[in-house]
Formats: sequence, C-alpha cells, structure tokens
Amino acid sequence: MTRIINNTQSSLESGKKTKMTLGKILLLAWQPLFLLIGSEIILQLVSITLSFYIKDIFDAAVAGNTEIIIAKAPTFIILVCGIFPFNTWLSYIRAMFVKKSSTILKQRYLKRVFNKNINEFQSSGIAGYINDITNNSNTLEEKYFQQMTVVIMSVTAFFGSLAIIISVKWQTLIFVVPSLGFLLFFMYKTGNLLKKPELKKASYLKEYTRYAKESLSAFRIVKSFQLEKRILRDFDQRSKDVQDKGYEIEKRATYLQAMNQLISGAVVLFGLLVGVRAVAAGAVSIGVLFVLVVAVSNLIHPILMLSDALPPIRSVEPIFEKMEQHLENQQTQKINKSYPGLKHQISLSDVSFDYPDIPVLKNANAKFKKGGKYLIIGPSGSGKSTILRLLRKYFNPDHGKIMIDDSQLKEIDTDSYYQKLSNIEQNIFIFDDTIRNNITLFKDVSEEKLQSVITAAGLDNLLNSRTDGLDDILVNNGADLSGGEKARIAIARGLLAEADIMLLDEPFASLDDKTAQKIEQKLLNLSDVTILNVSHVVFNTTKNLYDDILLVKNGQIRAKSEESK
Repeated sequence: MTRIINNTQSSLESGKKTKMTLGKILLLAWQPLFLLIGSEIILQLVSITLSFYIKDIFDAAVAGNTEIIIAKAPTFIILVCGIFPFNTWLSYIRAMFVKKSSTILKQRYLKRVFNKNINEFQSSGIAGYINDITNNSNTLEEKYFQQMTVVIMSVTAFFGSLAIIISVKWQTLIFVVPSLGFLLFFMYKTGNLLKKPELKKASYLKEYTRYAKESLSAFRIVKSFQLEKRILRDFDQRSKDVQDKGYEIEKRATYLQAMNQLISGAVVLFGLLVGVRAVAAGAVSIGVLFVLVVAVSNLIHPILMLSDALPPIRSVEPIFEKMEQHLENQQTQKINKSYPGLKHQISLSDVSFDYPDIPVLKNANAKFKKGGKYLIIGPSGSGKSTILRLLRKYFNPDHGKIMIDDSQLKEIDTDSYYQKLSNIEQNIFIFDDTIRNNITLFKDVSEEKLQSVITAAGLDNLLNSRTDGLDDILVNNGADLSGGEKARIAIARGLLAEADIMLLDEPFASLDDKTAQKIEQKLLNLSDVTILNVSHVVFNTTKNLYDDILLVKNGQIRAKSEESK
C-alpha cells in the first residue's frame, strides 16, 4: 500500500501524465485516511463488546441473577463513558481528513494549471479555471470528501453489526442478507439520477463565475455608461439558473432519501415481528432478541447513511472528470533541444498567424541580429504584440518558421529558453511580499548589483518614500503603487535577468517622458542583449539609437532600413 501511495505521489510531483481519479486523491491523504479507518474500527470493536455485555446483563436480569449484573456493570459503564470522548476524537480526525484531501485537490489542480500550454490556457479563459478551483473544488469537498467520511463510518458500522449478528444468531442472516442486497441495489441505481443535474449545475456555476468576473472587471465602463440595470438583469438570470438547478438536485435527493427510509423501516419492522415470535416460541432469549434488534437496526442505519452519501459521491464524478479534461494539454510535442543562448540571429520566415476569425500576420519576414536593438511600431491591432507573443512561445505560427540561429523556436525547450529571456509586459504582477523580492523574484542578488538596477530603473524615489525601503511590504497586487512604479519594478526585473533577449511591450506607457527616455537610453546601452521594443511611445531623442525600426501593417513587417535602400 505504501509503495502504491509513493508511486502515485511521485507521478504527481514529476508531472507525468497519469489518469487521476478521486480515489487516488484519497490515497495521497493516506495519513488521516488510515487514522480515520483505524479509529472507526476501534469504535466498532468497543460496540461489539458492549453488545455482549448488554445481552448478558439482560438475560441475568430476567433470570434474577444480580451477581452477573454487579460483576459486569463497572466495565460496561467505563466503556459507555469512554465512547463520548472517542466520538469527539473521531470528529476531529474526519475534519482533518477532509481538509487534507481538499488541500491536495486544490494544490494539484494549481500545479497542473501551470503545466498547461500557454496558448491553450489563454484560449480556455481564466474564468473556467477560477470556477474549478473555487466552486467545483468546494462541491467536491462537500459532496465527495465529506461524504467519504460517512461511507467509512457506515462500512465499519455495517461490518461491526454483522459481526454481532453472526456471533449471537447467525441464522438471522437468512432474512437480513436478501433485504440488504435489495436496498444496496436500489441505492446504487438512484445515484445516476443526480449525475446530470450536478453536471448541469457545474456548467451554470462556470458561466456565473465568468460573468461575475467580467462584470466587475468592467466596473468603470458600467458606471460611466449607466449599464447597471442590464448587468444586474443578466446576473440575476444566471444566479437563478444556479439556484433552480440546486433546488432540483435537493428535491431529487429528498425523494430518494424518503424512499430509502421507507424500505429500511419496513425491513426493521418485519425483523422485529419475526424476533418476537421467536422469543414466544423459546427459540431465543430476551437478551439475544434485544441485541439482534439493535444490531439489525444498526445494520440498517449505515445503509441509510450510505443511501444519503453515495448519490452525491457518484453525482460529482463527472465534475472531477471535467476538471481533468480542462487540465489536459491537447497539443503535445516532444521537445529535446536545450537553449544555449543566442549566437547569431532570430529570424521570422514567411510567418502567418491568425486569432480565431482575426487574421494578423501573413507571410511576414524579419531578422534580428544578436545584440541588436529594434523598435516595433504600427497601428493598434496590426500584430506588434503578437510578434512578441510568438517569440515568448505563447503560440506557434500557423505557417512559416521562427528560427533561433539554426533551431526552430517551437523545438527548443521552454524552461531553458525562458532562463535567457527577459519579458517586460503591460500587465505587471506584484507579489504580496517585499519590494526586494518583487524586484529579485526571490533570487539571491548582490546588494551592489541590486542597487545598480534600482538606479537604472528609476526606483530610488519610490524606495526613499518608503519607511522600510527595500523591505517594505507590497500587498493586493501593489494596489498602492502607481502604474509608473509598477513599470519601473518590471524594468528592474528585466535588467536583473541578464538575458540575451529582452522583449518589451509598451514599457514606457505609464512613465513620464523624462523618466522614460532616461530608462530607454540605459536599456539601449546594454551590450550583447537583443532588444525588441513594441511601443506607441517614440522619442526623437532615442529613436536613432535603435539598429532598426520595424513597421507592422497589413500582416507584413517592413524594416525602415530596407525602405531606404
């Protein structure tokens, strides 16, 4: 068992493609799982012991034998009193098991999200992943992991009661087994009635999450154009869909629960009538009848608990499978080439690329020599940022080739490529951490080198305004930073990277002209670093420092140097 768990965990940590099931998630939470199972078994052993004490005490009472009652009473009382603290312990273990399982599910999901191909991640839409890690994960916690504790408790209680019946009067099983078999079969079949509604509810929740995220992201536009009523109407409809589907699920579950209770109640009643007749005929004693009635009731009770637990467990399996499909990379390609660094040039040869129904580049060509500095300009939507996305390996060209020296970019190992690539994008993420760690990205950097990039990026004023300087804490994605300060942090990150390729996407849009020109000059003075700068901001004082200026228009890339020839 330990080897199976270790193998499962190794596959998970190494990122190997293996079909994951909810059962394997449970195995990864093996410590609280085994502790829970062991504790439930101990509880049932105590219950079995108590049953025999009860039988002996009842029979002794009927026979008027007080000696047996007095002899067994102290141990009986100790066992009964011990059950209460033990049940408290069990509640703690159940909660620990649910917490551990749910944590593993969410951690694994996030880890696999970061193994997604960047282009597939973007095409899927972030709202779907947020829905999985919040709504769907919470549904799995409530309807799978929590219900699994009920299953474990029910199964151990079932076999404990079965052991009592076999020990006291095994012939009772002739009546009990067929009745329980029918009840279990009915429960199994009813689980299918909740699968489709649960899957539909998950779909509604995904749409609900997506719309909520987009509506709040467009807060300024909604307020400016007074679109509140329209947004609220659409939001109410999506919320109603979720609630209606939840009501349908609860209604079906209540119906199934009532049916199960009716059937089990009939079984217990019939068994009681048979037992009374057996006592009247002298076939069993009062003590045996009492223990058998309790045991059969306790045998039915776990079945009822299972009848409540199994349908939700089975109903959420499609949700987990949907989450797994969401995480799978559809495009798989074997990449063996490590990136040694740029030696000569980057070239785009007849590169074509379209977004869905939006043509961008068509048989475009360009060359960027090692250490060259290039300014890329053009109208909005012409494909300037797309060139950078292709070079970042966010997408592969639909046609044509992107060559890094003599190797196709799509065949180069992404991790080794990113180690020598510096990105400065428009959307800058700020960690909830110190300014130092936000600049160094948690790497060890000498104070001399750090101070050098701080000055080059124009961050001195920011640090001087902070009480703790570099150790000042930033929170909420740098909510108290201006756009220009975030841009300076991003530029400092790029300078620290010591990459041989630097891709800049509107790096100076949030900076004042004087600061922007100063930083741009320092970037352009970097030796042996190939810089591609996509920008709407063009300064007369620095544009001549570029090796070439490229115009992207009508799907083509035209260099100014070629036009002058």
